[in-house]
Amino acid sequence: MKRSSSKANPPPRRRKRDASGRNANSGISRAQLLALLAGLLLVGLLALRNQLFPSAQPAPTPALTPTGAATLPGATGIELHIYPEDDEQALLDLIGQARQRVYMKVYLLTDEQVIDAMKRAMNNGAQVRAMLEEKPFGGAGTTKQMFEKLKQAGVDVKYTNPTFRFTHEKSFVIDDQAVIMTANMTKAAFTRNRELLVITRDPADVAEVAAAFEADWNREAFTPQRPHLVWSPVNSRERINQVINTATRTLDVYAEVAEDTRQIALMTEAVQRGVVVRLVTSPSTTGESKGLDALQAGGVKVRYVRSPYIHAKMFVADGAFAYTGSENITTTSLDFNRELGILLSDGPAIQRMLEAFEKDWNKGVER
Repeated sequence: MKRSSSKANPPPRRRKRDASGRNANSGISRAQLLALLAGLLLVGLLALRNQLFPSAQPAPTPALTPTGAATLPGATGIELHIYPEDDEQALLDLIGQARQRVYMKVYLLTDEQVIDAMKRAMNNGAQVRAMLEEKPFGGAGTTKQMFEKLKQAGVDVKYTNPTFRFTHEKSFVIDDQAVIMTANMTKAAFTRNRELLVITRDPADVAEVAAAFEADWNREAFTPQRPHLVWSPVNSRERINQVINTATRTLDVYAEVAEDTRQIALMTEAVQRGVVVRLVTSPSTTGESKGLDALQAGGVKVRYVRSPYIHAKMFVADGAFAYTGSENITTTSLDFNRELGILLSDGPAIQRMLEAFEKDWNKGVER
């Protein structure tokens, strides 16, 4: 047998490579091929990630605009009373017809009709309790007299919790209803003042107002939970600021006094972003307000109304979202007092509030 010759079956010729490692015959290097494969693999992995985890895609940058009233909590289904047009008798009847409980917490009480209504509630078997601010500005003497009259009528009465600088809250819990007011229990409040009163029958709202009464009665801590109830000194600054900041077109304000520099700044910032801000107040008996000067310098339109006297506290943003309650635009009111208000998105109620505001604005005079 002949041996096979290595010449008959020569070994495969090795392809030459240049200094870069590129195949001299194919014209593409190994490094380029690996880079191409890596790129294809990366594209495939990214496509698979976006399919399986859509949230991994970068979110659009949020616009620096107000949040919009629709995103904020506001009470609906409430009952609104506006004074002096409405009759105080409806509130007196509500108190007098109570069968279970009447809890009153107010800054000022001089209207003895309220005490008479509480007596009727007691005759119905209701538990009746009252808290009065012991040292209201300018009215301490009257408070002592009314405190004694409540005791003589059989009402269980205390002065309010001294933890707070003032208890300026104006509220009732009457059976299964909570009454949140700008009004003190005085005749002037119902006959000569611009005042707002809200009745909520939401069980959770009523329970929270009652819990706050119990806590203040017992000098205990109280932590609010309801997103649309506005409590000083806990959350009122934050929640009223929400109403101001959400305005994109209009902001209509009732204020007896405007002195808090931070809320004044927010209102002037609203003007700067194109919001028409209008404020109705009454001339001060204690001198001109630097806060009103600052508001006007910042573009807020201010008008004075002498009658009715503006004791209401109100902000309405874009005609759709509102605050009312006992809080004034002062640092003491927002940060140191016990106060109660409510955020509203109730369309019919807000419309009535705006009708009253427009009426007062139209008869007001430029400051």
